[in-house]
Amino acid sequence: GIAYNSFMNEIFIASGYANSGGETPTVTVISDSDLALVANLTSSHWWSPWAVAYDSGQHKVFVTDAGPKNGNNQGSVYVISEGNNAVSEGILVGIFPKAIAYDSIMGEISLPIKARALSRLYRTKITP
Repeated sequence: GIAYNSFMNEIFIASGYANSGGETPTVTVISDSDLALVANLTSSHWWSPWAVAYDSGQHKVFVTDAGPKNGNNQGSVYVISEGNNAVSEGILVGIFPKAIAYDSIMGEISLPIKARALSRLYRTKITP
């Protein structure tokens, strides 16, 4: 997934998954002015970051991770702080969250969650 931070003029790209081949799940941050690499963010908790959304009000980036790292089958949402790119602890949201959107009016994130072969919409307020 990809998101654009219009305040810092940066692009956030989620990619990779934890596997025995040594691939590292990463969120890459790129400057849109010169396409220079700003940061490669990793977390020992990530299994497979899928989608990214930007909150222009709080200047936070939300990243979904499909799970199941460390024996849990639940996917999570992680929050990246804008200035220092610090990654928060994950917030469990359900099985395989593969998309995310931020609603700036409601201050909520929305994401589809796979549940019993059906998808449902999960909406929550996240205050890291």
